[in-house]
This record gives sequence, structure tokens and C-alpha cells, in this order.
Amino acid sequence: IHGAENVIAAAIDNGVEKVIALSTDKAANPINLYGATKLASDKLFVAANNVTGGHKTAFSSVSSAYRLHLRNAGRGLQSFHLFSILVARRRCVRLRSMQFSSGLVNAFRRLSRDENPLHTDPVYAHTSAFGRPVVFGMATVLRAIGEWAKDREFTLTKIRGEFRKPIFTDQDYRLEIGEEAMSIRLRWLRGPAVQTEIELEWRAGSSPTRIGTDSPNLRKSPAARPELRRDDRQDYGPGGNDADLAPFSLRRGQFPDAQLAALLWASYFVGMECPGRQALFANFEFSFREGTSSSFSVTDLSTEMDERFNQIIVSGKGTGIEEFRLEAFVRPEPIRADFAALRRGLSAGTAFAGKVVLITGSSRGFGSTLAAGFAAQGASVVLHFRKSREAAAALARELEDAGHRAWIVEGDVGERTDVERIAGFLESRGLALDFLVNNASATIENLGFLEQGTGKLVDFVDRSVRAYALPIECLHARLNKNATIVQISSAYAIKPEPGFTHYAAAKGAIEGMTRALAQDFKKLRFIVARPPRMLTDQTNSAFANKASQDTVAVVNALIARLAAPSAANFEEIDL
Repeated sequence: IHGAENVIAAAIDNGVEKVIALSTDKAANPINLYGATKLASDKLFVAANNVTGGHKTAFSSVSSAYRLHLRNAGRGLQSFHLFSILVARRRCVRLRSMQFSSGLVNAFRRLSRDENPLHTDPVYAHTSAFGRPVVFGMATVLRAIGEWAKDREFTLTKIRGEFRKPIFTDQDYRLEIGEEAMSIRLRWLRGPAVQTEIELEWRAGSSPTRIGTDSPNLRKSPAARPELRRDDRQDYGPGGNDADLAPFSLRRGQFPDAQLAALLWASYFVGMECPGRQALFANFEFSFREGTSSSFSVTDLSTEMDERFNQIIVSGKGTGIEEFRLEAFVRPEPIRADFAALRRGLSAGTAFAGKVVLITGSSRGFGSTLAAGFAAQGASVVLHFRKSREAAAALARELEDAGHRAWIVEGDVGERTDVERIAGFLESRGLALDFLVNNASATIENLGFLEQGTGKLVDFVDRSVRAYALPIECLHARLNKNATIVQISSAYAIKPEPGFTHYAAAKGAIEGMTRALAQDFKKLRFIVARPPRMLTDQTNSAFANKASQDTVAVVNALIARLAAPSAANFEEIDL
């Protein structure tokens, strides 16, 4: 056993490529100490494949082959020369931890000519279900290929990939590299959860032929909606320059230019043409063939829509491509509140005439509808935003045009200096609050407990509690003596669903804090409101599989409860 450990360590340290451990049939069914120790030795050599890290050493054992030939040949020594044929090289797995930078995203943007706003526009991405820009899926593929290939020149024969979950910049991921002969499996992991999986087959050597970059007929901005094609052709040339491949640990000519162009084109076509602006790349598959050309084009290009899954399927051939298939979901359009439509659905009245309401996170989504609901009952509304200035300003104009008073304030309610600045704004306008509605929330990702880890979970809870506590602390002096503080919680606080441990923990902590605050401030009224799942930016997903209630109906129900007289200074409202 100690001998096996020493050989394993020496082989890894000295860069030995292959280690074959010769065992014995006695290890198959040990009846004495000799067989037991040989079995342990075998297990050590097999397990050594999991500790090689970035080293090239691969380990295997021939005990199973030896037993097979003892049965078949009767005399194992006569079959000894066949061991090297029968030993299967085990998959060598290596793990590396890394992040994606904004520089890499911008380099891919230039190379691919893909200007899809989900990846390039923080304001637009903020209105998506992801809450922030997503790294281009194909950029994660190139980064993985570069980390695997290092300096070797290669030619792809096949490649397929699946984008299971979004990848973000400045987030830690692990790249798992699995090799077995000329087949490679690459997986981006966050915790134990696979985000992207790539499988490829390759051969040694590349082609020096370069593809031209001229692409005069490509779109400069993404299509607003899918435009289906049949038996079409498209010429394409990559953008950027050779230096833009450096963030991917690749260099021009390291693998055929036509294959690089094919992967870049796939991102461009999905993100810019079909589906276009509302694309969410799901998976791809290419089979390549021999051939050289100084230009790249896609032929037999066909697209079809699967209405059942809101999915686009793209297929065809191309320069150096035997066949390919791309699949992408069509994401719903961002939710934009139509104030005129809201007014028709909201209950009108004078229940809050003369009252001043501040709603955090009210530039869009449920917060904007709630602001309109308060205004419809006569309240003056202070709209708060962190990023969506245009949306907040547009809502304020619509409220004012309808005869209501409205102001907008900016800031991160999880930062003391920002909330103190909001307090200064209220003081400068002589505004005292009758309602403080804490609605703002950090982006809520669907993350398993192990996927995010304790550190990320605690960070989410911390940010959520700060976004609730700081407005109460810093704006306390601007509250009227009988003011109402409303915490917009969630049904998930009572009945959480898989993937939302962090969210349920944060809401549970805030609800407990609200009960305690009601004991500290007897003259104030505290309310925990738990809306059901609603159609908002957070739930506006291409594959939402649960019915969402209309926000207007939920707002009407909440406004009615808030307007009802009550002697209690703490209430829970399940909507």
C-alpha cells in the first residue's frame, strides 16, 4: 500500500503520462492479507485519477483483464502480452476554479458581432428574470476549450453543448475537464450544479487558412421578433482582432478558422436574428468535415418554431460543416406597465387622500403597480429606483398627467449613505410619510443550497435585511406618528419551494424582525403582506411552468386591507 502511494506521488511529480498497475486475481476475492493489500493497492491507483489536478498523469489497473484471461486462456502468463491491449484508459478529470470578466464578454461581443442586450445592456438585463447581464453562452464554450487545449493545435470533428443555467461575470465557477482518448467533456460548475456542459471530439493539427472578416449584410441591432427562414444562405465573417482571443486562452489558427467562425456565427444568429433580442440560447451541435476556404457561409439554413415550448430550432450546413442544429427559447417581452390600463383595473377612491407614500423598488414590476394603486386612492407617491431611472421618470409623468403628485428618488436602500440622501430629499420637500412600503429586493436566483454555498446564502440574507432595516432607521424621523410600515414578503416565507432557501431565509428573518419592531414602536402600524406568485420581471421566464396571478388584482386586495381601520399595530396579510 505504501509502495502504491509512493509510485503515485512520484509519477505525478515527474509528469509520467501513463501508469499501469499489474495486480493479481487474488485481489478479486481476497482470502488472506496478500489479496487484501493488493485490492487496496488497486483502489489507490484507480482513485489517483481524481487527484492529478492539472497534471497529465493517467492511472489504470489490469486486475480485471488478468482475471478475464485466466478464465479464457487457462494460463494467465501466456496472455500477459495482451494486457496492454485490454487495459482501458480511465477518464482523467481535472478541476480549475475561475471567473468570467467583463473584458472577456466585450472581447466575445467584438468577435461574434452579437449585440444581444441580455449580455451587453445592464439596464435591459435588469428588467429580465436574471436581473443582470448574462455571459454569452458560446463565450463559456470558447473559454472551456481554451483551458483544455492550452498550446496544442487541434481540429474539432464534433461538438455539442447545453446551456443549463446562466453564467455571470465576477462569480466563482469550476471548470471540470474530462479526457478519454480523443473525446473531451467540459463542464462549468457552480457548487455541484452544472451550468454549461460541452462534449467534443478532436484530432491533432489545425489548418492555417484564415477566414475573412467582411460582413456587410449582418444586423447591427437584434431583431425584435423571430423571422423564420427556409433553405436560406448567410455569409459571415468574425469581427474583432486576433488579440480578442487572448481572454479565452486561444490564438488565431490554433484550430481551424472556419470552426471558430461557426461557433461565433451560432451566437450571432441566435442573439441577433432568430430568435433575436428575446433569445435564450439552449443548446447546439456541430459535425465538421474536411475542407478549407477563405470565406465562411451557412447554407440550407432553416428555422422552425415549436409553439409548445416557445422554442426556435435552427439547422443547416456550412463551410466545413457537415450539419448543425441550434435550439433557443424565445423569452417573453419585458413587462412594461401601461398606466392607462392600470387605471381601468385599479379601484379608484379617496381612501388615501392627503397621504404621502414611499415605496422602495417602485419603478417597475409589482412596486410600480402598487404605486399606481395608492395614487388611484388619492395618495401622493414617492417613487424609488436603483437602476431604472427612465422607467421611474415615465411612471411619475403618467401619475402627474392623471392629476396625482409624484416624486422620484434614487439609491440603493441597502447602503446607508443612499438612504440618508433619500431622507434629505424628503426633508427638503417637507414631506412626512404616512406609509413606508418596503418592496425592493435583491435579484432572486433559483439556486440550490449547495450550489450557492453558505457564504452566498448569508450574503443574500444580509443584503435583504439591510434593505429593510436601513429605510426604517434612516427615515424614522420622516414618519408621521401613526405611520404604517408595510413589508412586502412572499408566500415562499410560509411555503418555500426548491431552489429558494436563501429567499425563504431572508423573508423569514425580515418577518421576525417586523414582529419585534411592532413591540418597540407601539404607535406605528406594522404589516407583513404575502403576495402569491405574480407575473413580474422576476417570474417573466421563457419556461415558467406555474400560473402567476395578475398584479392588479393583488394590489387591489392589498389596498383594500390597508385602507380598512384596525386597532392592532401588527398584522399579517396573505393575499
